[in-house]
Amino acid sequence: MTLDQRYQEILNYLYYEIGHFNVKLGLENITELLRRWGNPQNRFWSVHVAGTNGKGSVCATTQALLTAAGYRVGMLTSPHLVDFRERIRIGNQLISKADVVRWIERLRPDVDDIGATFFETLTALAYLYFAENKVDYAVIEVGLGGRLDATRLINPAVTVITNIALDHQRLLGDTVEKIAYEKAGIIKPSIPVITAATQPEVLEVICGVAAEVEAPVIPVQRAATWDNISLMPTGTQFDYHRNNHHLEHLQFALLGEHQVINAVTALLAVEHLPKLNLTETTIRKGLQETQWHGRLHRIQRDPWIVTDGAHNPAGMMTLITSLPHIFTYERLIWVFGVLKGKRYEEMMAQMEPIAAEIICTQAESERAVDWQLLTEDVSQLVALPVVGASRVAEAIQIALAKATPQDLICIAGSLYMVGETLAYFNQTPEQLLSNSNILTP
Repeated sequence: MTLDQRYQEILNYLYYEIGHFNVKLGLENITELLRRWGNPQNRFWSVHVAGTNGKGSVCATTQALLTAAGYRVGMLTSPHLVDFRERIRIGNQLISKADVVRWIERLRPDVDDIGATFFETLTALAYLYFAENKVDYAVIEVGLGGRLDATRLINPAVTVITNIALDHQRLLGDTVEKIAYEKAGIIKPSIPVITAATQPEVLEVICGVAAEVEAPVIPVQRAATWDNISLMPTGTQFDYHRNNHHLEHLQFALLGEHQVINAVTALLAVEHLPKLNLTETTIRKGLQETQWHGRLHRIQRDPWIVTDGAHNPAGMMTLITSLPHIFTYERLIWVFGVLKGKRYEEMMAQMEPIAAEIICTQAESERAVDWQLLTEDVSQLVALPVVGASRVAEAIQIALAKATPQDLICIAGSLYMVGETLAYFNQTPEQLLSNSNILTP
């Protein structure tokens, strides 16, 4: 059997035997699984990142800054866009197929015995891989919530809570206060907490949890300021001020004004790591080399094609606000697909004022809203031309046929939509990490 065949067998095991969408919040399984393997999470420093939106961008920026400082840095994020291996990387190198096969084959007896979930198995795989490769730091993105998330057993040097908005209410609670409490579950005794949350009721919850374990809370907006923001299709420029430290004309690879607060959040997180001094050269290099795909991700121009993982009203509002400030276009053609349980009625209300027409479709996921049902609903919700397509590839083809070189096609609604879009344009994970997809000004 070839390596590719063995790798596919492992993916089938993870996705279908264990069950990709089998969510079980709780720490019993992961505690036992990691115990059996010697608690590898205790063999490296970590940065733990929770929040509703912006987690991935903060993780990627933190990793880039630490890598620019000369450290060997692992990163665990989810979900992936095209290939499972995107979830686990060291620097710009994805975990190899051989390492996925080797470790899952070794873990499998314990996974089956314990009844570990997909995400618990992924988490154990990442920790073992990072420990084996002797990373200096690992940047760990929470899977869901925080308090009962499988990633919680790490001992971070700093924790981050990006922001809090309504999402996953069925599992995390139906108010921002309840969701904040779940996210704040990653806070550890005496470990600094960096947060970009601004709502007073959310900060009260985070500070309350932190006070119980004597963890200092550093609100981003109080610790630093930023201004002179310039938005371009090739990146974002801004000035950064903290105490008496002023850095002008920082070039950040990620697009959108909302990414500036993610960059500043990552900077503050790294600045609060013990025994680490960031130089101006390191900061500039790290921000310029940050890679986080599928967020305002430019695929081509004439017409512009942009894809984004916005999947809740807060994320969609950020995307909709960003597009006209970054790109120049005549008409906006929206390719939209969404997962069940997402509040797409609100997203439609946000989308309608700036879109010329909407093409509804369905990603290849059992959780996706049926394209015909979505087309029907959206036709009732907006006073715009609406058509349907059974697959993302078909929807892209329809959009391209409708667009002129002066238009913009935006493909959004879920990260599954992003993944299928990148696959349609033959953008592999290796190509993405090599920067081969980045457009020149």
